[in-house]
Amino acid sequence: MVKTYNDVLFRMQSYQDLIKAINDEQDSTEQQELHEMVENAMKSALQYVNAVDSMELAMPRIMATLDGEDMRRQIEMLDKSRRRAHEAAIAQVSFLNRICDMYGIAAIYTGSLDDRIQIGDFCIDVVKEVFAGRKK
Repeated sequence: MVKTYNDVLFRMQSYQDLIKAINDEQDSTEQQELHEMVENAMKSALQYVNAVDSMELAMPRIMATLDGEDMRRQIEMLDKSRRRAHEAAIAQVSFLNRICDMYGIAAIYTGSLDDRIQIGDFCIDVVKEVFAGRKK
């Protein structure tokens, strides 16, 4: 996949700054709820990548073993799942950037909310960044 832009789409530092800002400013009940909302929003990126992987890995098998209506139904089901995950990721990315704005933090997602491809690339960037930052 070739990116047609040069910007980093995911700012891990903004995510970390947002978590710190929530800790510093909210009471404990609101803090816990907002932390969960932000974490779930970030997980939507992982869920979209998983949906794409599931569809792409299943396609060769479906095309080799099914035909006609059965094949179409399976592909449609996988595509609907992928599309729902993408729509959820788009909504959650918008939420994350609004929360960052409320706290005066640079946006976590730096691309266009109207560019579905950039949001998909953001999702894979999140996965790569999280994976690269894990303790080995």
